[in-house]
Amino acid sequence: MRIFVTGATGYIGSAVVRELINAGHKVIGLTRSDIGVTILKEAGAEVQRGDLDDLDSIRRGTAEADA
Repeated sequence: MRIFVTGATGYIGSAVVRELINAGHKVIGLTRSDIGVTILKEAGAEVQRGDLDDLDSIRRGTAEADA
């Protein structure tokens, strides 16, 4: 399953991303920073650039995901 995660590089979000990947899911993580891109790629997640104030970035992330 492809899962879109907002807050994917935060304290809780990063743990959720790891658990989802370890469970065999594909993760799309939302991040607004270059450091966040690096963190998500190293974790094995796909990256969606943007933030919660940018509805287009949220729409793109959710359109590519099952959950």
